[in-house]
Amino acid sequence: KDLQEGQDVVHLTEETARRLFDEAAADTAAAAAATWTVASVESKSRRNAGPVPFITSTLQQDSNRRLGLSVSDTMRAAQMLYEGGYISYMRTDSTHLSNDALEAGRG
Repeated sequence: KDLQEGQDVVHLTEETARRLFDEAAADTAAAAAATWTVASVESKSRRNAGPVPFITSTLQQDSNRRLGLSVSDTMRAAQMLYEGGYISYMRTDSTHLSNDALEAGRG
């Protein structure tokens, strides 16, 4: 019995199985040996919004999940970063920025 379309299970004779295997191998070899040419390239600009800023609770949760830090260790590290001028004020529950801040960031 040969291939039958629409069947969930297909029983192949050994001859049919070998023929299908040989055809697939020939197709693969032909594709690998072929010379391919890129016909066109399209460039599209896209804007990556970046990750959402941390609020206090998500900073604490992520530092615990990723680094195993306690809440007090996280806030101590954040305070040191703030005092060193590396981050803006770290205790916030709002991710809203004023229009002035947005314009300054866009430069």
